[in-house]
Amino acid sequence: MDIVIILLIMLLVFSTVTILLLKKFDGYGRKLPIMVEQNELIKTVMIISGLILVLYFVFENYFTNGAAFDELFYKLEQDFGLDFHVFFSESVLNKDCYINNNEGFNPPLIKIISLFIYRSFPEKYQQMYLQSAISNTEMDIRLLVQAQLTFILFVGSSLVILVLMVYHFKKGGATEKLGSVFLALTNIGVLFAIERGNYVILAFPLTLFFVLTYESDNKYMRELGLLSLAMASGLKVYPCLLGLILLKDKRWKDALRTVFYGILFIFGPFTFYGGIAGIKGFFSSLIAGGGTKALRLGTLNMTSIFCTVLRMCNISQESIVSILAELKIISYVIFVVAIFFIFIYKERWKSISMIVVLILLYSGTSHTYMLSFLYLPIFLFLEDKRYQSCVKYIYMLLFILLTNIIVLPVGRYIQMFRDEGDRITSLMFLQQLCLMILLSLLLSEGVLICFSKIKKKMYKKKDTKAL
Repeated sequence: MDIVIILLIMLLVFSTVTILLLKKFDGYGRKLPIMVEQNELIKTVMIISGLILVLYFVFENYFTNGAAFDELFYKLEQDFGLDFHVFFSESVLNKDCYINNNEGFNPPLIKIISLFIYRSFPEKYQQMYLQSAISNTEMDIRLLVQAQLTFILFVGSSLVILVLMVYHFKKGGATEKLGSVFLALTNIGVLFAIERGNYVILAFPLTLFFVLTYESDNKYMRELGLLSLAMASGLKVYPCLLGLILLKDKRWKDALRTVFYGILFIFGPFTFYGGIAGIKGFFSSLIAGGGTKALRLGTLNMTSIFCTVLRMCNISQESIVSILAELKIISYVIFVVAIFFIFIYKERWKSISMIVVLILLYSGTSHTYMLSFLYLPIFLFLEDKRYQSCVKYIYMLLFILLTNIIVLPVGRYIQMFRDEGDRITSLMFLQQLCLMILLSLLLSEGVLICFSKIKKKMYKKKDTKAL
């Protein structure tokens, strides 16, 4: 436990010192080209680095006969389209599945959509795959043409919505718009969502639509944005945290309507899946935080990151379980402080960055496809021309490292501490590290804003006394 606390403190101190030093340099370097043309430079670097990394991944696979691909999708050989196809069986017919608390984190709206698709299959196939849709045998429903066509339409339509939305809302010329579309499509979270067939591929563009329209002058667009956020929350629950942005802007009526829409999309489908008892069972599984799954290495939630650090220190699994239980209080404190800071950031992209970081760190099992949500702050980050600081280059680097396909060798050290059930890779380890640095940077900026406000109040008091 001590080693984790020490590392967290060191990370916060390092982030705070780095921000202070870079902000001091801001005053001297404002006339330098890297500051004057900062926004355009950052856009160019992000797009070119993304293109280079994608091309490197393609050619690395060619020269290594797919070794880079195998490492990127380590332990996922049998997972293609799993989250989409797994419900095409009696699992969607079991109305009491949430009461028995065996459904994990999949809200009932997903099951209703899956039930609609399942019922559209020929009756002979419904009977054939009644017991199990995914069995990794000849009875795997992913081999059925009806299921594959549905999957292609689902992924394809989600991506078309994403592309049209980014192209429409992005300011600038065609080249800049296409660059933003490229960043969205090559986001590693989006690629993993396609590979897994996870409903994040639809929840992500719906959430993005809310972020891009909740301040629109068109009242109909604003209302559609609120509905989109509610629908995304019905698919994945955690996008509802973005509703905090409405509270930050003191838009109480919009917040209330969003809550109403959210109740319809999140709780309404429980009418068909257990009612009140189903709701209790579902949320008890969310609070449980994934159980033993959360202790595995290779996910982006805070429990897994702490587990990785402790495993690297050669601490036994039994000790890790007890240490993580003690660290829960610290994680709750960080969460509460982070929520507070969301309301004091001046830049919109920072508030949304913090919300997305909390979604990633505090979800039960936060897989790579969750990184798709990082595009939300990136879009706003690239549009923000007012905020000019050297610190912005640090954020740029973190966004690049977190959202791109980066070919990294496994390394002996990673192989040493990962067990058979873990899918930790060198890239995942880098993503965990970058995510914690991003959290610490945002926390440090929040702390500095608070100190700045306290100083101003103290000076005001001194001035009034002097008068």
